[in-house]
Amino acid sequence: MSFMWPAAWLLILPLAVFLYWHPFRSRWVTGLRLALYLALVLALSGIVVEWPDRTGTLIVAVDRSRSMPDDAKEEAESFLRRLEASRPRDSRLGVVAFGAEPVIDKLPESPGFDGLESRIANPDGSDVSGALALALRQIPADSPGRILLISDGRWTGMDPARAFAAAAARGVPVDLRRLLRASAHDLAIAGIDAPMSAAAGEFYTLNCRIVSPEPQQVTCRIRRGDGGWMVREVKLHRGVNFVSWRDRSDQPGVADYTVEVIGSDPASDERPGNNRARRLVSIAGRKPVLLLSESPSGNLARVLAEAKIPVVVRRPSPAELTARKLAGYSGVILENVPASRLGPDGMSLLAGMVRSGALGLMMTGGRSSFAVGGYYRSPLEEILPVSMEQRQELRKNLLALVVALDRSGSMSAPIGNLTKMDMANLATLEVYRLMMPRDEFGVIAVDSAAHTVIPLTPREDIVGGETRIRSIESMGGGIFTYTALHQATNELMRSNAATRHLILFADAADAEEPGAYRELLERTSRAGITVSVVGLGTGQDSDAGFLKDVARRGNGMIYFSDRADELPRIFAQDTFLMARNTFVDTPVEADYTAALRSVSQADFGRSAGFGGYNLCYGREGAEILLVTRDEFKAPIAAVGQAGLGRVSAFTAEADGEYTGRFAADPMAGTLLSALANWMLTPESGGDDYLITQQLIDGVHRIELHLNPDRERDPFPAPPVVNSVVTRGFGAPETRRDVFTWVSPDRLEVNLPLEGDSVQLCTVVWDGRRPESLAPAAALYSPEFRPDGDAVSGADIAELADSTGGRELLLPDGLWDELPSRLRRFNLTPWIALAAVLLLLLEVAERRLGLLSRLFRRRTATVSAVAVEGKAALSREKRRKRAAGTEKAKNAEFPPDEPPVPPTAEPEEPGDSLGDALRRARRRR
Repeated sequence: MSFMWPAAWLLILPLAVFLYWHPFRSRWVTGLRLALYLALVLALSGIVVEWPDRTGTLIVAVDRSRSMPDDAKEEAESFLRRLEASRPRDSRLGVVAFGAEPVIDKLPESPGFDGLESRIANPDGSDVSGALALALRQIPADSPGRILLISDGRWTGMDPARAFAAAAARGVPVDLRRLLRASAHDLAIAGIDAPMSAAAGEFYTLNCRIVSPEPQQVTCRIRRGDGGWMVREVKLHRGVNFVSWRDRSDQPGVADYTVEVIGSDPASDERPGNNRARRLVSIAGRKPVLLLSESPSGNLARVLAEAKIPVVVRRPSPAELTARKLAGYSGVILENVPASRLGPDGMSLLAGMVRSGALGLMMTGGRSSFAVGGYYRSPLEEILPVSMEQRQELRKNLLALVVALDRSGSMSAPIGNLTKMDMANLATLEVYRLMMPRDEFGVIAVDSAAHTVIPLTPREDIVGGETRIRSIESMGGGIFTYTALHQATNELMRSNAATRHLILFADAADAEEPGAYRELLERTSRAGITVSVVGLGTGQDSDAGFLKDVARRGNGMIYFSDRADELPRIFAQDTFLMARNTFVDTPVEADYTAALRSVSQADFGRSAGFGGYNLCYGREGAEILLVTRDEFKAPIAAVGQAGLGRVSAFTAEADGEYTGRFAADPMAGTLLSALANWMLTPESGGDDYLITQQLIDGVHRIELHLNPDRERDPFPAPPVVNSVVTRGFGAPETRRDVFTWVSPDRLEVNLPLEGDSVQLCTVVWDGRRPESLAPAAALYSPEFRPDGDAVSGADIAELADSTGGRELLLPDGLWDELPSRLRRFNLTPWIALAAVLLLLLEVAERRLGLLSRLFRRRTATVSAVAVEGKAALSREKRRKRAAGTEKAKNAEFPPDEPPVPPTAEPEEPGDSLGDALRRARRRR
C-alpha cells in the first residue's frame, strides 16, 4: 500500500480538533462523521494498493532465413503450439517472423495459433535487430514481457547488440532457442579477391579462397558472363586453399564472373549454397550505347557508328535489361520497341538507373512506340520529356467500348494488399478515364452469367462510374466466355459510334464455355466490331490457344501477362491502339526551334518532313527542338532531365514506313546522333579526388579520397550516393546515402549487400555531373557464409544472457518465468464512493435517527426475550419447590380433605415487553 499524496494526512489534525470542540449528541452521528473524515483524507492522499503479477506478453521471433535447417519451420511451429497450450488465461502470445525484414505473423491479441503463415519476401538475410525491435514494440510498456528468439544465431544487417540492450533497459529478458544446420562437412567458397574495376586490355587476377573440411580432390571452374566454363582439377588440404585465374577484357563494360567448386562427394556437402560465387569487375573506358531494335542492321545503328558512337545492337528482351548488363552501357536507345518486349521489371530498372544518373535514354517513334506501344502509365512514361495523355481535340470519331471482366473465383487471389479483381477494376478505370465525354462506355462482369455493371452509355451521362467499377467483386465459378462475348457484342451492335471495340479479360487457365464463338465473331467482324483479349497468365496456359483464336477472329490484339499489376498499362495500351488516335499516319512538316542549339551547333535548316509520328505533348521543363506545323503543334524531337539523368525523345519513325522525306534528309544522321550524344553519361574521373570501392563482410564500402594539398573542398556539402538495387525477383529498389567524414581527407558510405542483389551506384554532388561507379554484388546469399567467416560481433547467446534470458531446449515453464511486476490499483474512486455513502448515512441519522431506531428496536427485542426467559425459569423453579413440599406433607399426614389448588402469583411489572420498551425510552 502507498499514497500518491501522503501530505493529505495532515488534514486529520484540524478535523480531529473540529470534531472534539463540536461533538454530536448521538454517538452514531459522531462515529459516522469520524469515518467520513477518514474516507476523505484517504481519497485525497491517493491510496494505491500493489501486488505482484506475472501475467504478461510473450513474443516469439522466428528466423525464416535460408541458413536455418530444412525442418526449422516445423520445429518452430511445434514449439509455439506447446507455448499456446500452456498459456495462462490472462497472458498473450505473439509471433514475429523474419528474414531480411521482420513481419508480424500473429498479433498478441489474436486467439490461438494456426501455424507460421506469413510470407518472407527476402529470405537472404537474418535481421535479428529489426525482429527484436518489432517484438519489443508488441509488448505494452506497463506489462511484464519476454521475448523468445528461435534462430541459428546468425545475423545480417545491423548489429543486434543495440536491440538486446533496448530489451534489457525495459526489463524484457530475451531467451534463445538455437536451431543449427549441420556444417561439419561444408565445402565453401569463402571469398573472391579481385579488383572492382580494370582498364580495357589490362590483365587482372581473380583469387578464390576455398575452405575444405577435409583433404579432397575437387573440380573448380570459372566462366565470364554466358561464356564457356574453364575447368581445373585441384587437390585441397583441410582449411583455407587458394585457386587463382588471370583474365582481361578488351571491351569496356562489366565482366560478370561465376566461380563454382564441386567436391568429391557433393551429396555430403551440408551447405551447397556457398559452392557457387559471383564477382563483378568493371572494365573502364568509353562505354557503348545499347540499341534495342527489331532491325539490328537498320540505318540507325549505321548512323550512330558513323558518328563515332560505340553501339551494341540487340533485339529487345527482358534479358537485356539486367543490372549487370546495363552497368556496361552509357545509354539505351529504344527504336520502335513495344513495352511488352521489355517487361515491367526491366522498365523499372531502366527508369531507376536514368534517374540516378547511371544511364541515358532515347526513344524513337513508330507504330510500336509511345502510347500505342504500351508506354502509357509505364515506368518509362514518367521520365520522358513528352507526355502521352489523350486530349479531347484529337478525337475525330466517336468510340464505343465495352469491357467484359472475368470475376470468377480465381480473381480473388491476393496481390500484396489487393486482389486480382482489384487490379482488373483499376485497369477498367484507366480505360474509363481515357474516354471522351461523348464516347460510349460499358462494363460487364462475367462468371457463369453476364452481369451488367454499366450499360453502354455516353461517358458524360454515367453517374457514379468509378464507384460502380471499384465495387466489382470475385464471386466464384469460372468465366463463361461465349456468354461474355454475346452480351458485350449485343451492347455494341446497338451503338452508332464509328469505332466499336470490346476488351475481354479472362484467366488464361480458366476460360470456359467457348460455345459458338466462331459464328458470333464472324457476325461482329462484318459489323466492324473489334475484339481484343487480355489473358491473365502465359501463352502456354490451358486456354491460351482459345483466347488467341478469339482475338484473331475478332481482328483485335492478344495480350498475356502473369502479373496482375500490369493490367492497367495493358488495358490503356489496347485503348490507344484500337482507337487509332495517337499515331498520325499522314505526312507532316516540322520546324526546328532555337532550343536545338543546346544539342548541336550544326546548321539543320528551317524544317524537315516526316511520313507520320506519335502524337505527344511537351512536358513542363523539357526543351522542344522540332515542332509540327499541323493543328496539334506537337513535338517531334525533345530533350529533358529525369532526376540526375538525361532523356531524349524522337516521336517520328527513325527508320521505317513512316520516316518519309526525313530518310533522305542530309541532316537526319546529324540530328539522331546529336540526340544520342546529348543523353549519354559522361566518363568518370577527377583531378582533385579519387573514389574507391571495397567489398568487406557483405558490405559495399565506397570511399571518397580528397587531395591533402587542396585549398578547399571540391563540394559545398558532402556528396550523395544514389543506388539502384536489383534482386532476382521483384522491381528494383532505390536508396540514397550521404557520405560521412571519417578523416580530414576521406569520406565513406557503407551499403549492405544482400543475397543475389546487384548495386548500381552513382555519386552525386553540386556543380558536377553524376559519376557512375562499378557495380557491386555479393558472393552469394549471406545466409550461406561458412561458420568461420561469420560477421564479427557478440555471440547471440551472450547477448541473450545479458538481458536476463537463457538458452532453452524446451518451452516448459517459460510462462512462469515472465518478470514479476507490481500491479498498482488506485482505490481513490472507491474510497470517494464510500465517503458519499457515509455522508448519506450521517444525514439519515441526524434527520431521521435511522440507525438509532434500528439498533434500539433490535436491543429491545433481545432484552424482552431475555426477561421473559428469566421469568419463566423463576416460575418453573418455584413450581418445582412447591411440588416437593406438598409431597413431603402428604407422606407425613395423609390428607383428609381435597387439596386446595394453588393460586397463581401475579406477574411483576417489569416482566412485560411494553415495560421494557418504556424503560428503554426513559434511559434515552
